[in-house]
Amino acid sequence: MMKICVAVLISFVALVGAQQSPATHTCKCGAYITLDNVEYEIFILHVPTFDALSCYDTKECKQSCDAEWKRMTDDGDLKHELANGYTVGEELCTGLKHGHGILFCNKKPVYVYSNTCDGPWIWNGVTSAEELCCHDGRYTDC
Repeated sequence: MMKICVAVLISFVALVGAQQSPATHTCKCGAYITLDNVEYEIFILHVPTFDALSCYDTKECKQSCDAEWKRMTDDGDLKHELANGYTVGEELCTGLKHGHGILFCNKKPVYVYSNTCDGPWIWNGVTSAEELCCHDGRYTDC
């Protein structure tokens, strides 16, 4: 009887394990600014998951983030208009206001970071073409 119970248990574990999908390897991208030595994420860039790669493929994640930033912002232009009618700068100031309650920033570069499989955020070496200025939560020319 004990052998049958063990065999059933092993079969059940094997069946459950076979039905689980493989782990999704995520690549996250974010736009950040630094205020008073604190990094603030002010915008999330959306890139597809990369199940075929491992969580150690940070270079591929970085490249995806760089490409998405360039595509979305027309190569880092904060005055570039997005599909929703707002400029990149307006979206970033809105993210700073609503995400962190910060209404003002003056002449701050926007940095692009990537994150693979919920690991540490890594700066990609990419910044905005202009500096970000927000006044009362709204984007303004610096």
